[in-house]
Amino acid sequence: MMSQKSLWNKWNIENQTQLSFSKFCELRPKNVLTQGHRKLYQCLCEYCENVKLKLIAINRFLAHDHPELKFTDEFDAVNKTLCPKLEAERFHKRDCIDRKCAECGTSKLRNMFDGVMENEENQPDVKWKRWDIVKTLNHKTKKEITKRQEIEKTGPPTDLLEELLDELVFFLSPHLFEARWQQEQFAELNKNFPQNSIVLTIDFAENFSCFSQHEIQGAHWAKDSVTIHPCIALYRCPKDGHIVDECIDIVSNDLLHDNHAVHTFLLEVVNHLKQQQKIKLDHAFILSDGCAAQYKSRVPIMDVSCCSEDFGFTVERCFYGSRHGKNRCDGEAGVIKSKASRAIKNSEACIPDARSFLQCVKVLEKGAEKADGACNHNRRTILWVSSDDINRNRPDRNVKTVKGTRKLHSVLGIKRGVINTRRLSCFCSQCREKRYDRCLNTRYVEGWKEVRLKSFNRNIPVNEDDVGNAGDNVVHEDAADDDEDRPILEDADDDDRPILENADDEFDNDNGSPGIPDLQIEDINNISFDPNTSFSYIKDDDSVVQSQKFQVQKKTLYGSSITKSDTLTGHYRTTNLLSRSVIFPKNCLLLILFFLGPDTVSNLIYRCCFICLYHFVIKVYVDLNVFFRLPKQMAII
Repeated sequence: MMSQKSLWNKWNIENQTQLSFSKFCELRPKNVLTQGHRKLYQCLCEYCENVKLKLIAINRFLAHDHPELKFTDEFDAVNKTLCPKLEAERFHKRDCIDRKCAECGTSKLRNMFDGVMENEENQPDVKWKRWDIVKTLNHKTKKEITKRQEIEKTGPPTDLLEELLDELVFFLSPHLFEARWQQEQFAELNKNFPQNSIVLTIDFAENFSCFSQHEIQGAHWAKDSVTIHPCIALYRCPKDGHIVDECIDIVSNDLLHDNHAVHTFLLEVVNHLKQQQKIKLDHAFILSDGCAAQYKSRVPIMDVSCCSEDFGFTVERCFYGSRHGKNRCDGEAGVIKSKASRAIKNSEACIPDARSFLQCVKVLEKGAEKADGACNHNRRTILWVSSDDINRNRPDRNVKTVKGTRKLHSVLGIKRGVINTRRLSCFCSQCREKRYDRCLNTRYVEGWKEVRLKSFNRNIPVNEDDVGNAGDNVVHEDAADDDEDRPILEDADDDDRPILENADDEFDNDNGSPGIPDLQIEDINNISFDPNTSFSYIKDDDSVVQSQKFQVQKKTLYGSSITKSDTLTGHYRTTNLLSRSVIFPKNCLLLILFFLGPDTVSNLIYRCCFICLYHFVIKVYVDLNVFFRLPKQMAII
């Protein structure tokens, strides 16, 4: 790529006919564009770009001798490894896409290049580029850091082909399919969505950096930032039933960009639609990318289950394919920021902070009615949300991560603590009306799968069924198969005692653990155990009206399968209960043994060894008593 001036100089050197620069520019063909028309493409999918860079190198290698084998794009490369599509089908068979078909695969591509890209002595190496993680030095801190950077590789053609096949074999085929499928389903939903429902497309924009015209040097390094969170809302006009396209832009001085901010922004959007636009809502489809910090993680998923409490209607959260989450929010944010930048450059506004930014861009709002009184179906509303309005203290939403969250692209809220999930979204005519058993795309879309969320805090009910019974176990379908959810007590010491969560303040003990009184040895017979629910201790004392509950920490008790979600009920200290009952006579005996006899070195060594042996005997005694006096359900032989 060269400038027009450079091309003009080159023309005059290589041709006898001399042209003036103005005439040269006038004769420029229309298909030859200037550098000002060159676009900057950023924030692209890393996986797709790596495949494109390899295809460019392969096409360059094949251009001379085998042009018929050249690839057009990454979709063409994937299609050549799959079975042909069925007649009138948009996509390949799902088994082929997931690489479960025995008749297709990357072997088809390998056979196509058989004999073309073989290593020969006279065959030159090829060069190709790829984005990879490289280690570099931070010149400011002098520490080694890692970052993604475009690097150039050189090697034989077979190495290039093998690297391409490695990326095509498992990952790229489902990756491209999911990205295209989600995009097409969202396009269908935007055109046809049910009555009394709304489609919200949300995303964070890049922060606007405040600046000033005629800015002094010191102010250049102390700029404030503004958070912009566009929301494209599609709903039916309550007057004429036509689809209304309203851009609701949230402006805030909060810079954290987390899931709590997103939840507050959505509350503001829903309040605006209900109070200002006067629309009735029964269901909402919320479309976003899969950013874990903002939209796709355990807290936002818990928010989906609580949507009826928060918004007054059900919500289905849908996610774009991984790294393919570009949507209209980027363009809407560009409109807002361009207005502010022009106002500053023209000295029409001074924007030192988020509040002044809001005042500047408020002129872009479009109301519900036009100047002639007709209904306006293209609207824009700009709302303000202060950082003080965002509630980040929501312990009831702190649940455990759902297994396979990254593979989920659709989450439907059922009730508090209960959601339905599926791998792909579907908005066929049946699914839009919630007749999921009649889905028209069962060849590609799996059925809904119910998931019960599990809280970290045992005192806070997750599911509606647990209200009034806080602390009961809410079983997650995958939790039982997760090794980290199997901790039980084994050789517990003082640091491994169960944690008391709802004990009265009046209880205390000598080890600094409030609310856990000691258990006497005669109370061991009152222990009862249910392997399917909890490990409980109940005293036969009428004065004990309400039992206390404890959470088992990650240990093992005699091989039994008590998970960390199980509970201990009563005033009980797991494995130290018997040792506590004999601690006084044991200490007295040790003191007597230590001070008896002459103070010789041999006697001191003998007494120290005896004390160690005594501790071991006491430990075995305690363990055996606990083992044989516990109910039979506890003994796993």
